[in-house]
Amino acid sequence: MSEKTGAYGNKASEGSFRRKFDVEAATAKAKEQDKASYEHAKAAEQAAAKGKRPPRPKQDLPKPTQALQARTQDLEIEKNLNKTIVVNQSAGRKGPGFYCEICRRTLKDSIAYLDHVNGRSHLARLGQTTQVARSTLEQVRAHIAFLRANTTEKVTSKNFDFDARLNAIKTQEENLRREKRENKKRKREEARINALKGIVPDEPQTETQRKKKAKAGPGAQLAEEIQATEAADEMAAMMGFGGFGGQRKR
Repeated sequence: MSEKTGAYGNKASEGSFRRKFDVEAATAKAKEQDKASYEHAKAAEQAAAKGKRPPRPKQDLPKPTQALQARTQDLEIEKNLNKTIVVNQSAGRKGPGFYCEICRRTLKDSIAYLDHVNGRSHLARLGQTTQVARSTLEQVRAHIAFLRANTTEKVTSKNFDFDARLNAIKTQEENLRREKRENKKRKREEARINALKGIVPDEPQTETQRKKKAKAGPGAQLAEEIQATEAADEMAAMMGFGGFGGQRKR
């Protein structure tokens, strides 16, 4: 009877296509899991004896290989600000709030979401640590040169804006001065016309003067009006004007 051979001439033994089970590796892994479970249970008992919460079990994640990196994309925390959204309650983990695709968790508010994104567990899934990489001397010099260039550009743009603002302020001051001159001229003209007509402008009164005038009654007001009229007639006579609309000369 001929022996069974494979397509490339190799001998094919029965069941060689099946996956072989590594007993030693499985035993070592099981022992590690048992040891971790025992340590976690022991730590939980110690925490319970002290009245504290039991620690969370450590996740089997690969060790981080990178330092903390700056985010290159916006988290879009304010994308739904001042909006009303109808949310369907689903059976999965994804619900209303901020959902992390990497950790498959839903956070209810933006503060909790930021704490989670900057937390140790989320960074560990990204392969990053919580330590920031130390900058080299060349990187510091390059950053200083970049800041100087930006400052020079801003100062130049501010100079142009400063000149424009100076011109605008000068124009505004000229308009205010012109308006004041026109107001003074108008008031002088009104005073001259009132003097020709014999009208004496009312002097500004304080609150005390107004109260005294109200207590004096209508008689005192009439006397003041007569006195003001006589003063106006005297002023008109001194200026060489007669009464306007008076009696006919006979």
